[in-house]
Amino acid sequence: MKFNSEHIQPMNLGDLFRRSIRLGKQVYFLSLPSNFLILCAVSSLAYLFYSYALSLGVEDAALSTIAIFNNLLFLSITGANIFYLLLQRSQRKILHVTKNALLNTLRITPTIIVATLLYAISVSMGLVLLIIPGLLLLAFFGLFAQVITLEGEGIVTSLLRSWELV
Repeated sequence: MKFNSEHIQPMNLGDLFRRSIRLGKQVYFLSLPSNFLILCAVSSLAYLFYSYALSLGVEDAALSTIAIFNNLLFLSITGANIFYLLLQRSQRKILHVTKNALLNTLRITPTIIVATLLYAISVSMGLVLLIIPGLLLLAFFGLFAQVITLEGEGIVTSLLRSWELV
């Protein structure tokens, strides 16, 4: 799904605010069960990886890049889950909508993991190069999860499309 000008409907600020609050509440409560499962899975994966890295003797300073990756991965996967929840219509039962969104999220998780790894590496390298390049890369590549979810793009294509959108 690509967003074009016909997807944008002009409305006054008050209507936009009320609509976003109503939709935000619905999606928040709808996403709690699946985001909790995602949090448990990503935290378990991070714990295992940290434990393994520490057993190899990796220093704490080197683990900061892993922490960036872990945080970005959690945000990307939960963001994809929320986008799938937003794409589904609310006429269906809540359990059905949540299950479909979680299954769709699990289907694209390998792509998100690799794209997040590339994203974290590029941001970390940019942060080493005087902070400003890292912040720019953080912004320019920041929409990759939305591109993977909404447009169905691959790893590199999603990063390039994110750059184009920003």
